[in-house]
Formats: sequence, C-alpha cells, structure tokens
Amino acid sequence: MQEPTSDKVALDVSLAQVTVAGRAGLLDTLEQVSSIAQGMMQKSGVRVCILYISDSGIASYRADYLNPVINSSDSGDLSRRFSDRAVSERISRLSDSLSRFTVPIFILHLEYRADTLNLAYQSGLERISTRSGGNAVICRTNDEIKPGLDILLEMMKSTYFLGVDLPGGKKPVLKIRVEATGPDGTSFDRLAFINQFTLKKK
Repeated sequence: MQEPTSDKVALDVSLAQVTVAGRAGLLDTLEQVSSIAQGMMQKSGVRVCILYISDSGIASYRADYLNPVINSSDSGDLSRRFSDRAVSERISRLSDSLSRFTVPIFILHLEYRADTLNLAYQSGLERISTRSGGNAVICRTNDEIKPGLDILLEMMKSTYFLGVDLPGGKKPVLKIRVEATGPDGTSFDRLAFINQFTLKKK
C-alpha cells in the first residue's frame, strides 16, 4: 500500500484507507511478511520490525480448527479431551518455521477471548512473538488498546540489531556476550552461541 517512507502524513493516509474484509490472515501471512521484512533489512541497512494489529478469533480462519479429527475406533484419541490440539500443533509448526528469520514480530490483539481454543490461539501468538524477539499484547478492554500500542511502538523504537561475521573454518562457532545497563542501573546480559547465521551490522 505504501513504499517505505518517513513521511508520517503519507502513512496516516494509507492506514486510513485500509478496508477490513474476508477471513483472518495473521497466521497465514507470518512467513511471507517475515521473509519480505528480512530482505528489506539485509538490502537496505535499516532496522525493521513487524507489527500486527488484529481482533480475529480462531474461528475466523479458513482452516477449520474447531473440529479436530477424531479417530472413532480409538476411545483414547486425545482429540476428544484436547480440542485445542490442532491450534497448538499449527502454532508449533509455524514457530519452528519462523525461527529462520531474524526480524522481531510484535502483535497487538484487540479482543481477549476466554474459550479454550482462543486461549490456545492467543497463547500461541505470545509464543511466536517472544521467540522472534518481539512481544504481544492481548487487550481485555478497549481502554487497554492505546496503552498497549504505545508499549509495542516504544519497544520497536528501542530495538537494536547486532551484526556479526562468523570466523572462517568448517564449523565456525562464535561465543557472544551482550551486556547493557538500564536507566536505573540494572544490568542485563545474554550469552549466545552462533553457528549458523551471518548477520549484518545495522
């Protein structure tokens, strides 16, 4: 809809023209959007994050997650007791697939739903976002939407990408420790072993 730009007026106009119709597509578009975002980050030398704003429930998807396949000849079929199994399996497969991308995903979900299937769905959205380095906010009331969006936008603006070129050799392994100190003097550190990615400095 809009080429990348720092023109906030153009962005506001484009967002105002968005029409919402059809089925939910968050789960179905995550891989494609992550691939596009990673390509932008690698070729343009800019920081890139993904933000989804959604109010969809699991029943809104084209795939039927509401009626898991039950083996009628097996009285011990877990589908009888765990109706959210199809949702959980879809989330797990998607989370594993997204691990090859390095762009953080942030999700603002506008409507909390308390039934079993949607709890599994919402929990899955939180798992996908945090595993990518992002975060998810599930709003229980309309009053939580604006503060939730502000939180995610601030996190996105504060996101940093560290690029490291791996050393040569057949099986290069790089040990990295990242340390940071917060405004209140609190220290944070993370130790990571990298053996498969070559990241570029941003």
